[in-house]
Amino acid sequence: MDSIKPASQRVNPKRVALMVCNWGRISTGASASAFNPVFLFMITPIHLIFDFGIYALANKTGIASANGADLLWMFSAELIDLDHLLSKPIYHPRRNPFQAHILHKNWKIILLIAISLFFFRPVLFLGIGLLSHLLLDYFYVKIYKIKDIK
Repeated sequence: MDSIKPASQRVNPKRVALMVCNWGRISTGASASAFNPVFLFMITPIHLIFDFGIYALANKTGIASANGADLLWMFSAELIDLDHLLSKPIYHPRRNPFQAHILHKNWKIILLIAISLFFFRPVLFLGIGLLSHLLLDYFYVKIYKIKDIK
């Protein structure tokens, strides 16, 4: 028989949403009353949703016969963001990723690698994931007019 958890141990969806929003404030050093919507654009789930959309489109249109391993390849392209761990603070909403992070600085090399992966079918979706990641980061820089802030 399942026991009912006390109220202090239950998951409260409102509290979880508040914690996510507060993470954006804490990691950027912003005051508790200021929340920057830029944070919502650059979080990893947006990259993953975009990758999943490309995967679903490729699968539906028949451009490439995609399977679960291909989706994992696309999601693994997000590992390029591990270079954020070498920055202080780890996340800053007004920092240009193409000038502040090691792997993003070498975007031309990453772009060349991603395009070359298009010709090798087992890692085709890794190349697509890298390209989509760089594209979303580029849109982020252009939409929010981020300059040379490091």
